[in-house]
Amino acid sequence: MSEPTLNCKERCFCVAVKPRSSLAQWMLLDDHSTKPQSLAQWLLCHCKPEKRVNSGIGDVPQIASLAGATLQRGKHSTGGSIQTLKWSTWDPDSRVAHLEVFGGYGGSSHTGQWTEPPGCLWLFLINLGRCCDYSYRFEFSED
Repeated sequence: MSEPTLNCKERCFCVAVKPRSSLAQWMLLDDHSTKPQSLAQWLLCHCKPEKRVNSGIGDVPQIASLAGATLQRGKHSTGGSIQTLKWSTWDPDSRVAHLEVFGGYGGSSHTGQWTEPPGCLWLFLINLGRCCDYSYRFEFSED
């Protein structure tokens, strides 16, 4: 098997443009354990590939579907975006999930899983979000 290579966007901005038709592979199945590092990851002190760890949300029957691909509905700037909680940080005792939307400065060295059109504005916003550790916190009740 050959070593994966990076294109210019991946190398400089750590942003990959992938087809939605192969979403299951790149968003849900790939653990990124052999992904080469980009300039953005080096700048955020993520100096080596790190395997993504399944959060365990898929093991909770009431919210298991959130470990799959979720589609954001609405007529707003991020309507139609897809994300997953599969790689989030999940605390089953407090029932709280933490998701670094675009990856981040602290925590694990993943680059996040989010879909947006690959324009210049989003390349800037994604990396700004990483530097600011832009995150979502999900709190789930017992029922």
